[in-house]
Amino acid sequence: MTAIMLDVGEQDGLIGANRTLSETMTRYGVEHVLETYEGDHVNRIEQRFEERVLPFFSRHLRRQAAP
Repeated sequence: MTAIMLDVGEQDGLIGANRTLSETMTRYGVEHVLETYEGDHVNRIEQRFEERVLPFFSRHLRRQAAP
């Protein structure tokens, strides 16, 4: 894995924990992206995956080529 992405809605009950995790990773020098959006835990899932999450991971995750 070459990247970590956190994706959380501004009205999600987990936003505080995600911000704390992001701050901790920053302190330890762990590269990551925290994205927030207007919404809660269950809305806009399909849109976020299609427009943000899947493109992010397609850029950053890669398989080791077979020998």
